[in-house]
Amino acid sequence: MKKALLFTLLIIFSTISFAQNTSKENSLKDLKLIQNKHRNFDNKIEREIYDRNFKSLEYSIEKGFTKDQFIVDKNFTNFIQKIFSEITRANISYQLNNPNFFIVKNNIPNASSFGFDYYMLYYGLFNLAENEYQIAAVLGHEMAHNYLNHSIEEIKQEASFLIDFKKEIKSIKKQEFIRLIKSQDEIIQKKYDLANQSRIKEIAADSLGFVFYSNANFPKSEYLEMLNRLDQYNTKNTIILKDSTYYNLFSSAGISINPKWLKLEKEELFAGLTFTEHVDQDSVKTHPNTNERKQWIAKKFKVENIKTDVVKPSVEFIQLKNKVVEDFYNTMFLNDSFGDALYLLFNEKQNKSERNDLDKNIGIAFTKLHEARLKHEFNKYVTIADANDEDADYHKFLNFLWNLSTNDLKIIGEYYTKKTAE
Repeated sequence: MKKALLFTLLIIFSTISFAQNTSKENSLKDLKLIQNKHRNFDNKIEREIYDRNFKSLEYSIEKGFTKDQFIVDKNFTNFIQKIFSEITRANISYQLNNPNFFIVKNNIPNASSFGFDYYMLYYGLFNLAENEYQIAAVLGHEMAHNYLNHSIEEIKQEASFLIDFKKEIKSIKKQEFIRLIKSQDEIIQKKYDLANQSRIKEIAADSLGFVFYSNANFPKSEYLEMLNRLDQYNTKNTIILKDSTYYNLFSSAGISINPKWLKLEKEELFAGLTFTEHVDQDSVKTHPNTNERKQWIAKKFKVENIKTDVVKPSVEFIQLKNKVVEDFYNTMFLNDSFGDALYLLFNEKQNKSERNDLDKNIGIAFTKLHEARLKHEFNKYVTIADANDEDADYHKFLNFLWNLSTNDLKIIGEYYTKKTAE
């Protein structure tokens, strides 16, 4: 009877929570109530950091509604709410609170827990995942962050860092140069300590997140498989655009390409020089290596780190995934990523993709870049090429775009728009 009552309450509260997130005014009002409720920190600096974090979340919510960056499609929101509810029902002893979540139109496969039962989930998770269980693995991890109050811990750790930093600065006199250097080393060490604490939190969230996930009787191997897929995404193959691709794409539009546009020579000023950064980049990473995370879970919970069973996705998941794939370039355009969208479009054309909307999207992107050039806003959408960057191919592509004239951009946009209409 108690279980049945709890289940009914969860459904009621879930419905209320989503209703609050369907309008900017209600969402911001609820956010302010939550902020005021949890503001009892030990000192002024902790409260300042806390308020600043909420201000950042408030800005993200306001921007998300204003720029139509949130998914309000009930098919998506109900799907996510269902997973949250399944995990919550299966973990009654943990007394998990009902979530306030926002699905963000962004192709990056990411999710984050702000704490205080607030979550941001990115559209790209559906693109990366193979089934609903892999989405559940991500949600379980973020729910663990929330349950373990990691956001509050981070506020306290950051405050402690700032207090120590201010003490060090006050104690340093101008002539005590050696002490200044020593103080700098101590501050860097504290940064390492903060990053290490963050990595520990990730492992803790993986551990409890796996418990949440497995208590819901989801296939255990899919938790590790999602980590595998995230790892593959982060180490995906580098794009290499052949020079012939540029010629093939634009010769039919009547654009004459100067071979110099496809050459990017490194600046000689720093040739032969190497620089060693004072900060160890590995030591400031906030997330542990994905392989370490997989090994930790596999060992702790005795789960095979190799996927053997075929887990079929539900029809509902397939429909949502297809929608995300279909919206891929529209999502990039919504986020003003017109230059990056063209880089991917060029690569798809080079690889003879079967997508039938490539020419249409090339037309949209070049039309937008033409408008941007007329308004002197081209650099808002296309980064300036850096000849010394490690990703030489991408910066060669940027160099090519910057060398196109305003009229070239207009002609290409019109050509591909007309080609689509035909």
